[in-house]
Amino acid sequence: MIDANKDFIDSLSVKFQEYRGVIFRPVLVIFDRLGLSANTLTNARLLFGVFFLFWFYYGNELSATLFLLFILLLDTFDGALARFQNKASDRGKFLDVLIDFVIYSFIILALFKFEINSFLLAYNIFFVATAYLLGVIKKQEFNKSDWIIRPSARLSYLKAIMVISFFLFIFFQKDFLFKAVIFSNILATVLSIYYLIFIQIRWKKTYGA
Repeated sequence: MIDANKDFIDSLSVKFQEYRGVIFRPVLVIFDRLGLSANTLTNARLLFGVFFLFWFYYGNELSATLFLLFILLLDTFDGALARFQNKASDRGKFLDVLIDFVIYSFIILALFKFEINSFLLAYNIFFVATAYLLGVIKKQEFNKSDWIIRPSARLSYLKAIMVISFFLFIFFQKDFLFKAVIFSNILATVLSIYYLIFIQIRWKKTYGA
């Protein structure tokens, strides 16, 4: 039932992906001439993410959040650059997804600065990661890949719940953070349990164990 509902956010992302190469072509040409690769941009996001977290904690929250927007914008270029350079692969996608989640974890860690239950925040990081991992196994286990598995779960909304709430809080002082983390935690838990049961039933039917 959960998978029957088409993920609107991911649908938009896939649709937008088709036009990134055209929209960002001038920027991609510059990156290519500078000798930059998609993995270079992805690794740069990790370093920028660490900088954001410390800046948010020990500097100006608003400035750090503006810098976070730049990091998220940079995420739109690495996949487009890989395709532009004909170097797209599931290995590169794995690195991109991994760094995406690390950046997401930094956003959740930044919320430890405020009066939000630390257990709920830690729970969110763990179960969103679990839902993503199980979602990848469920949806991509039998699809061919140039890596261990195709790292795509189509679960962008899980992160979007907290990320959007974070920006609303910082920029507009709209505090939906507690409600958002509760909802996100429940959804991530339900998805994790559902995927785990589904995978085990499929394994039993496929492998008899």
